[in-house]
Amino acid sequence: MVAPLGGGGVPATESPPEDRVSILLVDDQPANLGALEATLESTGCRFVLAKSADEALLALLNEDFAAIVLDIRMPTMSGFELASMIKRRQRNRQVPILFLTAHMLEEEDVLEGYAAGAVDYLTKPIKPEILRSKIAVFVDLYRNRRSLSRLNASLQDALREAERHKDETRRLNGELQERQHRLERLARQLKSSNEELESFSYSVSHDLRAPLRAINGFSHALLEEYGTVLPVEGRRLLSVVRENTHRMGRLIDDLLAFSRLGGKELDRAPVDLASLAHTVVNEVRQADAARQVRVTIAHLPPAAGDGSLLRQVLTNLIDNAFKFTRNRPDACVDIGSQSAGGEIVYYVKDNGAGFDMRYASKLFGVFQRLHRSDEFEGSGVGLALVQRIVHRHGGRVWGEGRVNEGATFYFTLPPADGR
Repeated sequence: MVAPLGGGGVPATESPPEDRVSILLVDDQPANLGALEATLESTGCRFVLAKSADEALLALLNEDFAAIVLDIRMPTMSGFELASMIKRRQRNRQVPILFLTAHMLEEEDVLEGYAAGAVDYLTKPIKPEILRSKIAVFVDLYRNRRSLSRLNASLQDALREAERHKDETRRLNGELQERQHRLERLARQLKSSNEELESFSYSVSHDLRAPLRAINGFSHALLEEYGTVLPVEGRRLLSVVRENTHRMGRLIDDLLAFSRLGGKELDRAPVDLASLAHTVVNEVRQADAARQVRVTIAHLPPAAGDGSLLRQVLTNLIDNAFKFTRNRPDACVDIGSQSAGGEIVYYVKDNGAGFDMRYASKLFGVFQRLHRSDEFEGSGVGLALVQRIVHRHGGRVWGEGRVNEGATFYFTLPPADGR
């Protein structure tokens, strides 16, 4: 039977601790095994004791050893024969075997031992320091070999993982290139569509303006040449025709501005919104100098954007605020900003006609109007233009209101300092 380390140690069938190595001691004399174990105890190794070749072979099936100390003279099978059997197994081929003998060996016996796989001989009585030093060398070799094996396994795992990552990278690069090609195709298609739309807009503008000019010109000539003979109702109807041609002209201008906006490159720079708001308010006041509207312009931090387009945003919102407060004797418009969620939110607020929040989703649609044209003039494109400009700047725009209690329009823009 294979014996463990003396004193009830770990059985031979259990794996030794990771930081210890095992030595196989083989001798048919228990006293000799005990002496070997005592001699080598200071090495800190784990010892497996075998009193026969069968016990030694069984131990080699259960675990790996740093070295084998093997007595040459044993019954049933000599140490040479056992060494030859051990070396036939691939797993044990590198295990060093140290032969012990009580007699001086003939040269042919020594050669037989080396041929069987021995790395050295010791003659009994054994000098303990020599045996310990040789075992220490074998232990160091075993530990180094085991470390190299682990490093090699780790390296193989790392290489397999690297190869897997390389394959995954190739796959992702292929997908990325395919997406880039798709985006390039879409960009070309979009550019072509924008060019076609712009060409169509110019064509429609030209085709619509020609009959409008004719209608307006002939109705004006009719009034001048035959106004005195026309009845009052006839002159009124001609005036309505001319007024609608002007309205149609403004509508065409707004549609052209809306369609051109998609293809216009933004000329980004810091924009002084406070100065811009004062300029726009003065222009809107001059358009209807008789009206008294209280306007308050609070702090407006500068923003990053296209100055001409942001002027259009303020113009449309402020003009709407003036327009929808027309029926209020105490008309007032507030322009300012507030900090919310880490961003600056600009607003234009009025106390005019307001709107029903149930229809807020229609505010920014082209031709969507929440008031009749005979109440408040307009083409229904102004807020759609505002939304498109703000979105192109990477901002948001929304409105809040209550019927007959006014409306507030909010929008966000990138800060001038880029933060």
